[in-house]
Amino acid sequence: MWEPGFQDACADVRIALVQHPLANGVSMVSTFVCAKGFDADDAFIARLQGTVKQANARFCAVQLTCSVETLRARCVAPHRASMKKIATPEKLDAVLAEFDCASAIGGIESLSIKTDALSVQESVNAIRKHFALTEARE
Repeated sequence: MWEPGFQDACADVRIALVQHPLANGVSMVSTFVCAKGFDADDAFIARLQGTVKQANARFCAVQLTCSVETLRARCVAPHRASMKKIATPEKLDAVLAEFDCASAIGGIESLSIKTDALSVQESVNAIRKHFALTEARE
């Protein structure tokens, strides 16, 4: 599916992108689709948790979910194809058949939010409340 070393290179970049803000006490949000049982994703989550712990920061996992019907409707947005993202319902169905992208990450306290049931602001408020977070500074 991917060229050899691609997943490792992506993980290296993602880790590098969080290290600087963490070292400077800056809170941040990072997102990606995590496939349960996919070795590269499992390894990345473990590595990310270690990076966050090393910085004496807090790792707050949030699982964003929605119905498959909502995913199908969202995947056809025009910008997705230019970004090499899943851009057809058929490709989405194939990926969902191959990978478990709906289950929460095991062993990690997390909050699950249905993005087709809550507005963006309601989701933000739910995250803040669940993890007792303060409002971000501008």
